[in-house]
Amino acid sequence: MATRSAVVVAGPGVVPGGVGAVRAFAAATAVGVLNTYGAKGLFRWDDPAHLGTIGLQARDVELAGVLDAEVVLAVGLDERELRVEALGPRAEVVEPGGLAAWGGRVHPMAPGRLYGELRAALLPLYDSDEVPLTPAAAAADLGACLPPGGLVCALPGTVGLWIARTLPTTELGSVHVPPDPDPAVAAGAAERAAAAGRPVVLVSPTPPPAPVTEALAVARADGLPLVVELWSSAPGARDTPPASRGARREALVACLAGGGPHQLDTPVDLGLTSVLEAVAGPVTAW
Repeated sequence: MATRSAVVVAGPGVVPGGVGAVRAFAAATAVGVLNTYGAKGLFRWDDPAHLGTIGLQARDVELAGVLDAEVVLAVGLDERELRVEALGPRAEVVEPGGLAAWGGRVHPMAPGRLYGELRAALLPLYDSDEVPLTPAAAAADLGACLPPGGLVCALPGTVGLWIARTLPTTELGSVHVPPDPDPAVAAGAAERAAAAGRPVVLVSPTPPPAPVTEALAVARADGLPLVVELWSSAPGARDTPPASRGARREALVACLAGGGPHQLDTPVDLGLTSVLEAVAGPVTAW
């Protein structure tokens, strides 16, 4: 029987119970997996099964090659991130446990362009040591400095876009950018995780909205391990901004190791969002 080219598009509904089924299907069939930003970390960023993150920008689905696949297996999607209808007429909604039934019926689709085009555009930004930091460098170093069991929460919007798009994930559940545009949702998630003892970095634009300052006040009152990092090209005067990329990494490590609440003002050139838009179009998330 002839097999059909396929791709899996996985959302947050696969976590936690369906993770094993998705990974097993990818291992057995070599069919790649695209995740929405709510399922970051489903595969390590450098795993061959990981085809990238979609649901953030207007051309994500097109550039990822989803519309060219003969079968699109949609698993655990949250329509606030990505609607099944956006995946084209060949999309099939499948429960994680139902993926195994597709074994022997599908083969990997030809690689899409999204991952490669984003990598080419972002590599100079990842490698840059300039200050203000590029958002890609800031996100990469944040991922590298996060201890095991740590969590990065980011507010929806420009900051959330960069975290969702460029933070290299190595651990499932280590990144949370909610689909709800209300900043209180991200701030609340960060506060709850810190109250549970997880080291947390809450990334916010400057000036921070009220829910962020309130979460930091609670953390200070209760001694919670919460670091609030404010990204802006013009950081406030409350703390001395790091003079270099290395200094910012050292500050992050020190704050996360300290176990208490901290605020960091980090100069980040958010104007570089135009680089992402040039590749994948306008932001459609939130």
